[in-house]
Amino acid sequence: MKEPWSLYVHIPFCKTRCSYCDFVTSAEAGDRIPRYLRALEREIEFTARSLVPRDPVHSVYFGGGTPSILTQDQIESVLNTIRANFRLSGSPEITLEANPGDLGADQAERLNEIGVNRLSLGVQSGHDGELWRMGRRHTVADTVQAVSAARAAGFKNISFDLIFGYPGQSQKDWRESLEFALSLAPDHLSLYALSIEDGTALERAVAAGNAVAPSGDELADRYEFALDFLRDAGWNHYEISNWSRTAESESRHNKQYWRQGPYLGFGVAAHGYAYHSRSANIADLDAYLNAVDSCDARFFPPFPAAAETSMQPSQEEMRDEMIFGLRMLREGVDLARFEKRHGIKAESHFHSFIEKHSAGGRVTLSADRKLRLNPRYAFISNQIFIDLV
Repeated sequence: MKEPWSLYVHIPFCKTRCSYCDFVTSAEAGDRIPRYLRALEREIEFTARSLVPRDPVHSVYFGGGTPSILTQDQIESVLNTIRANFRLSGSPEITLEANPGDLGADQAERLNEIGVNRLSLGVQSGHDGELWRMGRRHTVADTVQAVSAARAAGFKNISFDLIFGYPGQSQKDWRESLEFALSLAPDHLSLYALSIEDGTALERAVAAGNAVAPSGDELADRYEFALDFLRDAGWNHYEISNWSRTAESESRHNKQYWRQGPYLGFGVAAHGYAYHSRSANIADLDAYLNAVDSCDARFFPPFPAAAETSMQPSQEEMRDEMIFGLRMLREGVDLARFEKRHGIKAESHFHSFIEKHSAGGRVTLSADRKLRLNPRYAFISNQIFIDLV
């Protein structure tokens, strides 16, 4: 089954590190950014030349880290390398994650000119005090200015990230953050429950008694409130953590992951999935740079920075398609598509799961063979998906 491809480009650099962040990032970029971008472009070229034939790429996503700390010329150089080595579709979705404080009028105009057509802004909160506690380096005023600059530059697809359940956040604070977000008329929202990760500044603050972690019930209450609030505002809840103003503003790139479509990841710690194989790049920045720099250009190794590549067994592929597909609340798992891909009926292979959770009202199977998760069980979906593992 031929499918369009997606590309993920990891930019690991940040000016400061947020208190809750455990991503592979560096707040000490120094002079390593130019070397990193050279290695990144080399990795893109090597990987592209090893993949023949190549289907069109319909989404490119610059994530991080904070991609918006790069200059627009640097972003354009990476995009030009992608265009020179991959066949992009006629209207690819090209997303850049950005800190609101980085996005002025000139930057927004230049990003639009070089082909970026979707912005994912790390808004996180509508309260300056909460942003300060998170370790964010932007303010509420910066967010307002960034959205204004992006709209003036011609951006028609702007997404906001918001965090709920941060220590000290009340239900009133959360409601006001949602109200603030909607007042700026974004096209897409991603809402994430706080997760306290090992080794982060927030984890240390909680361990020291300087911050109180939210309870599971508190997080569930925040999520349930957002469900009702955004439903009443007319938003489309199309994935467990994601809402769109229209079907057209759903994230094409993220849907590639949830549909288990082929994608390649470039950069330190990036992941890919193609030809029934998963790859994971080296997670250490210096080791990544050395690995790519030392590759022999005569042979174009397909994954020059991979720490691991592995074939995914068919049982795991089918399981993943069910789990990720059920995350898409509106679309669900297309069981006819599943049968074409795997040569087996999901109704038979996952009979026990479907029967159990259909009886409990947690999933529904429609006449056109779409299996969907009941949105009211979205927040505890992992407790349902465990039956697929």
